[in-house]
Amino acid sequence: MMYLVRKALRNLRKNKIRNAVVFMMLFIAILASMVSLTLFNVTRRIYAETENYYAGEVTIAYGDGSGTAPELSADQWRLYADSAYLRSYAFYKCMPVVAVGLELIDGEYYTEESPGSGQKAMSAPNARVYALLDEQSHDDFSYGERTIIRGSFPDSAAECMLSSELAQRNGLTLGDTVTFILGRDQSENTLTISGIYADSTVELRQANHRSPALNARNDIIVPYEFLEGFDDAMDAAASFLLKNAEELNDFQEELYAKGLPKSCVVQYDTTRYNGAIAEISGMSKIVTLFFSIIALMGTSVVFLINLFALRERQYEIGVLRAVGMPKTKVVFLLVSEMMVLASAGIALAVIAGIFLNPPVVAYMMRLEINRELPSALKSAVNGINSALSPIVVLELIASTGLLVLLSGSATIASIVRFDPTQILAERN
Repeated sequence: MMYLVRKALRNLRKNKIRNAVVFMMLFIAILASMVSLTLFNVTRRIYAETENYYAGEVTIAYGDGSGTAPELSADQWRLYADSAYLRSYAFYKCMPVVAVGLELIDGEYYTEESPGSGQKAMSAPNARVYALLDEQSHDDFSYGERTIIRGSFPDSAAECMLSSELAQRNGLTLGDTVTFILGRDQSENTLTISGIYADSTVELRQANHRSPALNARNDIIVPYEFLEGFDDAMDAAASFLLKNAEELNDFQEELYAKGLPKSCVVQYDTTRYNGAIAEISGMSKIVTLFFSIIALMGTSVVFLINLFALRERQYEIGVLRAVGMPKTKVVFLLVSEMMVLASAGIALAVIAGIFLNPPVVAYMMRLEINRELPSALKSAVNGINSALSPIVVLELIASTGLLVLLSGSATIASIVRFDPTQILAERN
């Protein structure tokens, strides 16, 4: 066998131009396969993260199928949220307010609504108050899009936090106060600034629509107790995010042990889950189709190149068969030559992949993140490693071996079935 391998190497050196063409076609097919394998694996990871997120984002509801959630106190929530099964949790309320005496971002777009006839006049809301259980009970803080850079989370209902942009615009710092009007009774509240946070979230809640009430930089963060008695919040959340969606039943049993009534269940939103999975499934099918086309085209091109190259070597094969070389050794010799070229192509493709893989993965993740994913899912997608993985290299080796066998087997079989005397006679 070693003799055949050495002969295969000598044959490659003898026919440099022909083998260079075969090598280039193999390299292009291998490189395209590597890119498609990378896209396929990244899509599969994104699919898995999406499935785990939407199946793991759970809420507490009554078990009668109504979907109605029980009213949970802040203390109950703190007890339930203290679990090793959780990646994060969301527990907050949001209400519109009228900020008094503040120069708001996008404030130039603010116009006061006209009061209704016979009703108590109320200024149009120009900001929002978010009441959080703690600094981890909102995804923006849990996953780093908002970070406290000075001071701390409010300790009492008399304190609040502002974004660094809003504080800088108004020359405010820790210990200063802000005033806003809350609710239809127009109760005026003056709170002390206990913290200032950096904000990298999407600034406009509605794209291309500017107003101070819709600008996230104008948000005022307060402790949950500040809005605990308000039932007419414009936005509220009370959900858990499991590390592993398969641990849903275990988490539910833990909550029962902590005092959750048996009439309640922990469940995920099936409608939201099905919608998210359907969307990512469409992308997965496109990538799978792309990979299939690349594999088919690569096999076809290499097959044709190999066919023409081997047809030129009929006389050589006839001589080998005439001197008594078995068909199996002839096949081994020809396949060895292809394998040597394929191995060189793999090595070069892997080197190219070290530089090519990160931008390909980044592009795929950018397509996914542009769908405005939840912060937790966005964090998981961003955490996908963009470097060329050993799995892709192993898949590349396996697929290349299959490519060589498929492209070479038919042509080799068509040659070795000929009678050597006939091949030599045709040559003469």
